Amino acid sequence: MRSFFESFWTLSQELAFPLFVGAAIAGVLHLFLDKRHITKYLSGNKCLVVIKSVFLGLPLPICSCGVLPLAVSLRSKGLSKGGVNGFLVSTPQTGIDSFLVASSFFSLPFAFAKLLIALILGLITGIGSNLIEDEETFLIDDEAVESAKENKFKSWWQHSLMVLESIWLWLFIGIAISSLISVLAESLELSKIIEPFTLWQQMGLMLLISLPLYVCATASIPIAAGFVLMGVHPAAALVFLIAGPATNAAVILPISKILGWRHVFLQLFVVIVGSCLGAYLFSFLLPQTAELIPCHSHHNSSWYKQVSAFLLMALFLRQSLLSMQDKFKATDQGLGSSFVTYVYSVEGIHCQSCVNKIQAASESLDDFALVDINKSTQEFSFRSSLESRSVFLERIKKLGFTNIKEK
Repeated sequence: MRSFFESFWTLSQELAFPLFVGAAIAGVLHLFLDKRHITKYLSGNKCLVVIKSVFLGLPLPICSCGVLPLAVSLRSKGLSKGGVNGFLVSTPQTGIDSFLVASSFFSLPFAFAKLLIALILGLITGIGSNLIEDEETFLIDDEAVESAKENKFKSWWQHSLMVLESIWLWLFIGIAISSLISVLAESLELSKIIEPFTLWQQMGLMLLISLPLYVCATASIPIAAGFVLMGVHPAAALVFLIAGPATNAAVILPISKILGWRHVFLQLFVVIVGSCLGAYLFSFLLPQTAELIPCHSHHNSSWYKQVSAFLLMALFLRQSLLSMQDKFKATDQGLGSSFVTYVYSVEGIHCQSCVNKIQAASESLDDFALVDINKSTQEFSFRSSLESRSVFLERIKKLGFTNIKEK
């Protein structure tokens, strides 16, 4: 047990500082990239649009679920299916926070390889979608123009914090899994079990694990590090880092409604084949990468890493307490019986980031109490006055959630 906690603390020190730096940069990007600017940027020739869509998605710290509302919005604005599909592939694999954490856990060349593969796969998917694009149209109600942000610092802080809050649970799980694997790998000699597997067999195993699961780009890095400690080749771990965030069983159906099944199958084919080929090439270019994961050999960390790790632990504790508070608070939250409980179904609630967005939309409303948000049933409920209900539903639409219906 002591070895587990020591590993957990060491991993936290390596992850926390680059994670916070990435979240801060994400907040800066949020200040300068609103939907009006993005829509204007993503215009022109179809091939050029794909290139711009992919490059736009690379630095954004958005998961495979969180990218859906933005993709829906871009599609409704007239962005080609190629541009949307390229954006959907490249964005979840990377992000400024994921890049910094990957370079800290593994190496800078490893992080650049991950970034380059995401770029190439996004371009191939987008251009391929352009070639098979049909005449099907996809339109939803136009979104209201975003209001100017009055307080830049507040907006930066809120968005940076939202990035951390949206992935905190997966980060905690990822660090815990990696710590457990590191302890078991040493005590059970798991490397001897993995050793007979060829590189291609290991990559196939990583695909089987990663394809159906939801795992964000940053939180998947500690898990991949644990696989390497178990004896998995770093190139095979790279397949996990690419295919895991880029694919997600929960979002396949929504993507099919946006683009159509042909584009979904193209996306899956490119991600599966491209991740394996890219990782295989990477294994030849950087054969010394097997000597990775310095975080497990450094016992004395810099002061800023230790402070960052303490802040990360504080974040975990804060979010855990808030989650418990949400579970135990009264359903009516003190509102009088004159207020009605409304239940709505909605498309687009797939991960904690989506839940956080809806919770944020309910803030500062008078005579309003958010009761529940259920990801599995795609429903949310609340008690409010008629006026607050209208304001809240309008905010939800602006976030990109679609097909909002009262139950």
